Order: sequence, then structure tokens, then C-alpha cells
Amino acid sequence: MRISFVSTMAAVAWGDSELLWHETALAALEAKHAVFTLTPDIQPRPSAIQNLIGAGASCFFWNCLNRSSEINIQEILPEFYPYQPLIDWRPDLVVISHGGMLDIINGHLLLAKLLLTQSIPYVVIIQANTEQYKPSDALRPLVKNYLQGAKAVFFVSKQNKHIAEKQLASAIDNAQLINNPINLADSTSLPFPELTNETTAQFASVARLDISSKGQDIILEVLSQPVWRDRNWHLNFFGVGPDEHYLIDLVQYYQLQDKVTFRGYSQDIKAIWNDHHLLLLPSRIEGTPLVLLEAMACARSAVVTAIGGNGEWIRDKELGYVAEAPFPYLFGKAMERAWSDRNRWQLLGERCHRYFKSRHEGRPGLTLLSYVTSIKENQAKSTTIHGEGALVTIIVPCYNLAKYLSNCIASIAHQTYLNIEIIIVNPSSPDDTLSIAQTLAHNYPERRIKCLTTEHFGQPALSRAAGVRLAQGDYLLFLDADDMIAPTFVEKTVAALEKEPSAKIAFPNYQSFENTNDISRTGPFTLEAIAIHNRLPICSLMRRSVWDEVGGFRDNCPGFEDWDFWISCAELGMQGIHIPEILFYYRVRNSSLLKKAEQKREKLTAQLILNHASIYTAETIRCAKEVLA
Repeated sequence: MRISFVSTMAAVAWGDSELLWHETALAALEAKHAVFTLTPDIQPRPSAIQNLIGAGASCFFWNCLNRSSEINIQEILPEFYPYQPLIDWRPDLVVISHGGMLDIINGHLLLAKLLLTQSIPYVVIIQANTEQYKPSDALRPLVKNYLQGAKAVFFVSKQNKHIAEKQLASAIDNAQLINNPINLADSTSLPFPELTNETTAQFASVARLDISSKGQDIILEVLSQPVWRDRNWHLNFFGVGPDEHYLIDLVQYYQLQDKVTFRGYSQDIKAIWNDHHLLLLPSRIEGTPLVLLEAMACARSAVVTAIGGNGEWIRDKELGYVAEAPFPYLFGKAMERAWSDRNRWQLLGERCHRYFKSRHEGRPGLTLLSYVTSIKENQAKSTTIHGEGALVTIIVPCYNLAKYLSNCIASIAHQTYLNIEIIIVNPSSPDDTLSIAQTLAHNYPERRIKCLTTEHFGQPALSRAAGVRLAQGDYLLFLDADDMIAPTFVEKTVAALEKEPSAKIAFPNYQSFENTNDISRTGPFTLEAIAIHNRLPICSLMRRSVWDEVGGFRDNCPGFEDWDFWISCAELGMQGIHIPEILFYYRVRNSSLLKKAEQKREKLTAQLILNHASIYTAETIRCAKEVLA
């Protein structure tokens, strides 16, 4: 496949926002695809571009000073300079990476016109966004057409997607969420530096020194207040940027020279977090910052503003401290909460590490590449399957269950409903999972089986989440590799939800097998009922929007994470439909993870209660805390 990558980010020589497309391009080259890149003509040439050239990519460059302007975007040009090399290369698909929504109109609507008029398939990545920007009435339809014409528009945070829809006054129905990669070879946690009342709390601000987006001046204004001057802390700035001299002057103005140090740019992320306790990130404009993900991977918490993906990764008092907006008063309040809570920083850091591992797939570039290559694969396939209703993605995690996998996939392959894709998630299973999955993909080509190999997460919920990141379906279904479904499962559950648009989940009865023949009637799906007992199987069909609204599985109640998920759905007022038939077959194994979870039922239930404290009585919450004490 011939894949082109275009970067429109010329504000800095090379920033973290480039990593996603760059990782995808390298993965494409590893997979023997032909790769073309068109990036800003920056000197000296970034080492990342040199790496692409060395790996075999055809790299071209556009002059930052000669971009087409708003004035000529309406003209019909004989040539699409500076994009002519892109046309001449004749790509099968183009990946365009924008630093933000503003990049689209800042000289690159000509690229949008090129792709639309030349009928070249493309996907768009939008990193940052801000409420401060709105396209003009003349430009808004052009930006809307450009995004609607894409095969997909990838955002790195939900908030930025919502802002973009408000900016366009239109839904972006082809929007998807994706993670950014991180600058760490591995995501193992680091020991927490000693922190007592006598030791110095070490704060780190790791970001480009650009106050318009990163807000470092807010940190200094807060720490200059009298209440902070006598406290035992030190702040290190890591990074370079246009506001370095201003920030140095601001430190002198606030007389903080003995408490603030500028350390310059550091590539050694783990060295930073070996010596620091807390990340400070008062962003004004943001995507989802890599520095936050890296800190969490290293088991460090953060004080952040609820901008971009910050508030989606850090939950206030549960994983860190969140200021509602980038104002010194609000960030100061968050800092006060953090300071009074500093005996919990290590605990919050450990939670951050677990949460990061549950949400981040390790190499998002592989996820994006899989999507990109599937576009061409789907175009090449017969339209028979695609024409038969909404797409259903069935995600099958398989760890040490290879001997059951063939029967499980056969039960999917024999569905009466046609439009299905299957994602088999292999969390580095030591058995024959990968080879069997590859054989099944060959045996059932019409079912579009994808094999995703990940690191070993230790619990199926994290494997399911990895599968969701690759899913393209309008509906999601989780099926464990040792279980099976009846031939009409998908047909009947999809029909039920299509008939009742207000419903979000369809769940059947199920029968256990192997060590028992019990039949279980599921439901009702009400908050009152589900708060007492899990009444839905994990194998229940849900709209994709359910997963996105809830935010996936929590990682603090392994084995009961599906119950926790269903409670979250009920709390949000979602409705479910009961299918009064046996359509799911659940294998009862003595060594299953659910059996192991049952041995910890009391503690797991207590954690689940605390996860949803608003729906339980004060006495129930008190008892739960005693169990976990």
C-alpha cells in the first residue's frame, strides 16, 4: 500500500505532536508499505525525518513561507503547489497531521481542496484545540467539508472533539479518539522519592516554554503567594521555548531564584521522575500532552488544568488534582488541595500508573496503521457484507486459551448477521494463540479477523480496551475466548437496538456449560437492581457510544470490572433491552479469573461501592471503607 503522511505543524522545529504520525510511518515501513512524507522545510533537518529517510521513506518538504493563503483558496489552480509531489506520487491514502484546528485554515485549505477534487482518500489527525478560535463564516463550510470528507478524523481528547463540533456548529460523525505515543522505551513504574515533612517536595514542569499554550507563568504567580514562600518545595522547569527569557525575568520579579531552576531540555524522562514527586501542568491550549502520560507511566501524579485531555486522564483527588480553568486563582486552589494531600502523592502515582496501563496500548501508531490499511482492504472486498446493516465489532481477548479459540471464532463465523469484524487480542500469550488466530483469519476471510498482539496486561479488561481502540463498528461485543454465542445472537441483539433507538445495551439469557448446565435469566437493567448484583453478562451488545460515554473499564476492581461498568451505564440513565432467549454460552472453569475474583469478593465489592459512592447509603460506604482499611 502507498501511504502519504503530511504534517502541517511549522510552529516548532519538531514537537511531541509529530510522534503519532511518525510512529505510524515507521510501522508502515516495517510492514513493507511504501511511505511518502511532506513536512515543513526546517533546518537543521530533525533526526526523526532522517530516520524515515534511512528506513526507505520518500521525504519531501514544503516551504513554511510559501503556504497558500485564505485569499486564493477559492481559485481553481492549474497546479497544487506546494503539494504537486504528493499528487505525482499517487498515494492510496493520505494521513494529514494538524497541530490544531487553526492549522487547517492557516494556509492548508488548498490541501483540503486537492484531496477532495482529486478523490484521494485521507484521514485527519487533530492534536490541540482551543475555545479561543472560531473559523469565519466564509471558512466554516470549507473546514466542515474537509473533515466530513475524511475517512476518519482522529482526536487525542474528547474535549477537543466537542470544541471542534461547536466551532463548526456541526457534528463530526466520523470522529474517533486515539492516544499519542510516549517517549519511553518501557512503561514500568519508578520508585517514589522519599517525601516527609522534612524533605523538599520536588515539582517538575515539563513542557515547551511557551506560556500561551503551557501556562508556566500561572505556576510562578501561584508559588509567589505568601502562603507558599515558607513551604519546603523546589520547582524545576524542563524544556526550551520562546518564553524562556521572560520566565527567567518573571522568577526574578517574584524573587523565587532560590526555589526555581531552569534545567533545559531533557530526553531522559525517567531521570526526571527519579527525582521528582509531582508534575505541574497549567495548560491553556492542549491536546493530550505526552509529558502527562509519561509522568503517569512512571507512577507520578499531577496538578493540571481541565484543558484538552488533561481532565480525561487525571480525575480530581482520585488520580491527581484538577483546576477547572487556566486561571491562577483556580490553579492555586488545586495546588492547595495537593499540598494538604501530599502524604497521598505516592498512592495517587501508583493509581496513575495502573490507569495509564489500562488505557494506553503502548504503540498507538500500530493502531492507526491498522485502521489505515483496513480502509484499502475494505474497499477491495465485496460490498455484500457491508450492505447488511451496521458494523458490529466483536472483541475476543485470548490469554492461555488457545485450545478454545477455534470453537469461539467458529460460533462468530456462523452468525446469521453478516456485517461483523472480529478483533482477537493476544496479550503476548505463551501458548499457540497467535498462530491459531492467524489461521482463523485465513479460514474466515469474510469475517475480517484482525489479530492484535499487545503486552501482557494481566487482566482481560485491559485486553478488551486495547481491542476497542482498533474497533470500527457501530456496536461492540465482548466475547471471551473460551465462550460461544448462538448463531442468531448478533442478529437479534442488533435488531432489538435498531428497533428501540433510545436503548443502548441488549442482553440475552445465558447457559453455563462444562461443569454445570445452569440457565441464567439476566436483568432487570435498573440502577436499583444492578447496584446490588451484577445482572448482565459481559457478552452484551452495546452501542459504541456507551463505551465512549463511560470511558471504558476501571482498573481497580479486576474480575468485577464489567459489573462496575454496568453500574456506570445505569448511573448515566442508559436503558437496556432484555432478549428472553439463551443466546450466550458461558464456560465454567475452575481456574478462570472470575473464580479467582470470587475469592476476593468482599474487597472487590467494597471498592466497587466506593467507585459509585453517590448511590449507596452512608452506612454501606462506612462498611466498605472498613473492609478496605
